[in-house]
Amino acid sequence: MDAQRRQHEAEQLRRLAQQQEAESRRLAEKTTRLQEEEQRRARAESESRRLAQENHELLQRSAELEAEQEARRQVERELERERQARLDAERRATEALAQLESTARDVKVREEARGLVLTMSGQVLFASNAVDLLPTAREQLTEVANALKVSDSPMVIEGHTDSMGSDAMNEALSYQRAEHVREFLISQGVSRDRIQVRGLGEYRPIANNSTPEGRANNRRVEIILPRGGEEATGGSGAEPPTTPRR
Repeated sequence: MDAQRRQHEAEQLRRLAQQQEAESRRLAEKTTRLQEEEQRRARAESESRRLAQENHELLQRSAELEAEQEARRQVERELERERQARLDAERRATEALAQLESTARDVKVREEARGLVLTMSGQVLFASNAVDLLPTAREQLTEVANALKVSDSPMVIEGHTDSMGSDAMNEALSYQRAEHVREFLISQGVSRDRIQVRGLGEYRPIANNSTPEGRANNRRVEIILPRGGEEATGGSGAEPPTTPRR
């Protein structure tokens, strides 16, 4: 009996050990599954956060791009308004100067690549050997100022001489005469900020300097309204240090 009992107890212990081992395996497998599930859930949450961050960044970048595009469109609209305003100003100035040419005998207006050019003879504006405006010149320039005030386009006043005399003296004379024209236009209400002055001396003749008539044509003052607000070509505009002699 003792042997049978011991055998029975041993069998029970063996079965209990098997059950415990099976339960341990089951618990280990369950723990592994739970760990794997937790890892999957953590990965899913991490991926969800990553996607949410990417989506936030995309939305933010999209908003930034839209803001940039709107700013660019605003700049383009502003540039177009400025362009139209400039074209309107040029048109008004052209019409006013064309009307001026039809009524003022000593004013010539022509279109050039550099812009609209208004020319007045130096003999009409100044006495010989002088830079002060003649009374008749003031009358003419008053009409010119009224025509120029219809727009706010920039302009260049260029003084020109014939080839008689030294280069330095001619540049000084041409600059000072152009400067006197500018100061008179300013006194008549033309904005100082619009006007640039150049003294080109004899360097841009429009006629032959070998004849009295040609030299008379070359002694002139030109007012240039550059197209599109561009700067007209010409001299530096620096005032020569010498004084006029003729």
